[in-house]
Amino acid sequence: MAEFYRVKNGCSTNTQPYPGRSECKTYQGCSAGAEVSFCTHNWGYGGNGSSNGAGHGYPSFTADAFWDIIEDY
Repeated sequence: MAEFYRVKNGCSTNTQPYPGRSECKTYQGCSAGAEVSFCTHNWGYGGNGSSNGAGHGYPSFTADAFWDIIEDY
């Protein structure tokens, strides 16, 4: 999904760590006013089809990371 928004917002493939979130990155060189960030994890249904015990859950850092990303807007 991050790739879709990277392309849609004209970002380069270069990333930079998201401040304070080691599991998150922000694409560089996006169109004016656009920012695309993403966080990687191995919870939920991944490429190998396993649930890693989470089913359709989300990683424990999700709520904090989401707030960290949107609180500036």
